[in-house]
Amino acid sequence: STYLLLYIFLRLLAVVLLLLISVSVSASVTVRGRVVDSITDKPVPFASVQPIGRNWAVQADEKGNFRIELQTPPDSLGVSALGFSTERF
Repeated sequence: STYLLLYIFLRLLAVVLLLLISVSVSASVTVRGRVVDSITDKPVPFASVQPIGRNWAVQADEKGNFRIELQTPPDSLGVSALGFSTERF
């Protein structure tokens, strides 16, 4: 009976640990924003937005809006567009 209780306890512990691991792995961060001209405050369509330290980027839409899904938040973002200097935020 002691072994049975220990067996049940260990099984429950294993299930709880698996659930915690799956929750932490599936958690993600969404970064949303809008790229605008700092002088005119008008949107910058199709600008590239790159999480610094990553080897990929997303493209803003025609209104300058972008959305990035990440597992961990980036330290900063690089933003570039034709006719503008590249900025880091």
